[in-house]
Amino acid sequence: MEKIQYKESDSIRLDKYLSDYLGITRNKAQDLIDAGHVAINQKQAKASYRLQTDDWIEYSLEPANPNLLPENMVIPIVYEDENLLIVNKPKGILTHPTPKIRNNTLVNALLYHQRELSQSYGEERAGIVHRIDRDTSGLLIVAKNNKTHEYIAGMLKDRLIQKYYIALIHGRYPHKKASITLPLMQNVTRRKIEVNASGRYARTDMTVIKLYKEYTLVRLQIFTGRTHQIRVHLAHIGYPVAGDRVYGKEDEFQGGQVLHAHQLGLILPNQEKVTNFFAPMPDYFLQILRSLPV
Repeated sequence: MEKIQYKESDSIRLDKYLSDYLGITRNKAQDLIDAGHVAINQKQAKASYRLQTDDWIEYSLEPANPNLLPENMVIPIVYEDENLLIVNKPKGILTHPTPKIRNNTLVNALLYHQRELSQSYGEERAGIVHRIDRDTSGLLIVAKNNKTHEYIAGMLKDRLIQKYYIALIHGRYPHKKASITLPLMQNVTRRKIEVNASGRYARTDMTVIKLYKEYTLVRLQIFTGRTHQIRVHLAHIGYPVAGDRVYGKEDEFQGGQVLHAHQLGLILPNQEKVTNFFAPMPDYFLQILRSLPV
């Protein structure tokens, strides 16, 4: 492993810094990080980590060897054409592998069912343009080629894809609607995302669907795609997502956050109008709602 110390006063993303320092593409830098070839202060790093003055960076240019095994897993396909897939990711499945988890991810399933996948982010993230958390279920766009990957990534960057979620939150929310605009930043010490005035702009709009005795069912639209955005925003205003063991509180839901990505609206490649795609509320979510007193 090579070792360097970051001496600049300005904070910069790790993947951007490595790309410039090593003279490689940003995608290649992200591949090195995702494959576990980069550490910050002797801890596993993330591409989105923002370097601080005197951080120690350890890296190795050994090629990543994912050795990913295709797996015959049931992943519902909501839509498919020659350019992309839209899938309904089940709860409990990672979007792509990590250095420690190599099996039972969406990418493993995609490699079994689909030969043509974009490689813009490398083999570890074949086809993956964006992701949702392991315990969040719902819609994801999968690119079949690099041109489509760039097209979808550009739309996401320009906030041209409409993304809606359904969540069960703690407490009876007293208003019909809310718009939460709180900046988010990674707390490196706690290894969590938090609301911070120095963070990046993030907006989540919420509409109440139904009130229960101790919970509220809500529909959410996110206008930015920050990591853990919905979970952190709702926890910060005092109404955490039910089952969220990281940002929420102890409750009876042990399977992780009760959160579902249920609608995507986008202009498909070579089309002119927005097409909406839906993933109905999954069985685990419906069973929870049936168990709640009103």
